Amino acid sequence: MRTLRTLLLIPALLALLAGTAFAKAPPPRRAALDPSFGRDGVFTVSTPTNATRAGEPALSSVHLAVAPSGKSYAQEGTLVVGFGANGKPDQGFGNHGRVSIEPGPGKLINVAGIAADSAGRVLVAGTYEPFPGFRNPLASGNAEPLFWGNEPATEAFVERFLPSGKLDPSFGSGGILISSLGVPRPAAGTSYPSKEPQTGEYERPVVTVTAIKVDSQDRPVLAGNYVYAQRSCLYKQQFRHGIVARVTASGTVDSSFGAGGHVTTAGEEAFGLAGGVSGQWVAFGGGEAPCGPGPGPTTSTLAVFNEAGTTVPLDPSRPNVAAAWPTAVDRDGRIMFAESVPEGATQAQPKVVRLLPNGDLDTGFGHDGGLALGSFMKEPPVALAVDGRGRTVIGFSNGKFGVMRITAAGKVDWKFGNHGRLFIPGTSGEFGGLAIDSKGRILVAGTEPSGTTGQGIAIARFLPGR
Repeated sequence: MRTLRTLLLIPALLALLAGTAFAKAPPPRRAALDPSFGRDGVFTVSTPTNATRAGEPALSSVHLAVAPSGKSYAQEGTLVVGFGANGKPDQGFGNHGRVSIEPGPGKLINVAGIAADSAGRVLVAGTYEPFPGFRNPLASGNAEPLFWGNEPATEAFVERFLPSGKLDPSFGSGGILISSLGVPRPAAGTSYPSKEPQTGEYERPVVTVTAIKVDSQDRPVLAGNYVYAQRSCLYKQQFRHGIVARVTASGTVDSSFGAGGHVTTAGEEAFGLAGGVSGQWVAFGGGEAPCGPGPGPTTSTLAVFNEAGTTVPLDPSRPNVAAAWPTAVDRDGRIMFAESVPEGATQAQPKVVRLLPNGDLDTGFGHDGGLALGSFMKEPPVALAVDGRGRTVIGFSNGKFGVMRITAAGKVDWKFGNHGRLFIPGTSGEFGGLAIDSKGRILVAGTEPSGTTGQGIAIARFLPGR
């Protein structure tokens, strides 16, 4: 009888061992397209021409966000397309996987990006003109507008959608926030960077949004700029400050962040927004363009803020970097960015640079803080993301969509794909967004020609390998 019981237990033990081995099976040694996603790793959805409303200009590029559920969302212009964790369109999101961005009856100026929060809600943000045709007059001061007339009054907008694609009624007003983010009007009598005639203040604020992220408490964080001066200047009328602003999870301006909801950055525009796990925020800003003729700034200034919106002091002697975009922050708070080639440069090439949390160059990364990319890609990087092991993934276009991975030490990860790079076969459009999901899988998206309308959104997912 004991022998019989032993023989009966053997199949169960073998099954248990097999199940354990399966559960602990290591990821594929080499990174590759995920065959369980879309169609052999890729899926393309046709979109309306320019993905905009009739009569409006095209609203640029593709942005990408991944929810904790594994669902992903690609935004192009006024359209958001939802994909299930299997890479197919999410039929339960909006109208067969599609949602239109319509903040109101005014004019949509731009859609700056997309994000997903911890509850799987989808957020988009951009710039909105509530009163199209309204020319924002000066309330005080002596400046006379020249060729362009008075600036329109624009504000920030944020929309939040439930996983079903319906506007979230618990956010803002019926799912939408339209706000000037607490920025002041331009102040008369301020000191300006040149000796041109001074300005007055507009009746209404002029705000532009360039990026959106969501923090660990599901609060939207926006980057952009606002007009702080208007002058009679032949080559330039509006002078701007870069800003980073925060909105509460319920959709109001977060007055606990910075100065009543926003902080100003150096330069005329904040971009390359990235957040760290400890609550800090990083943004680069373009320099002040001159009033007279000549090229604009070719360097970017770095701004770092803590969770409360207080500026983290950096070494004032630290030199500015060549135009920096995109940006990411790793698990240790170190700042990654792609340094672009300055216009007109003959010897320089794009590279990835890492800074310490205090803004100093991390000389332990790559070659004295950076890794040159010119021999790996023809065009500058489009997107950056850092995975849970501190490795940086770079998205770029090289005739087709490509991704490259470098180690936490700043060396090419030769085990990744083919000599550190992977390409999506058959793609020929414009690379847009890059994201890494909770399982370390790499997702990319961009525009791609499609047979139905002539254009579409392509999305792909890579298994990361080891």
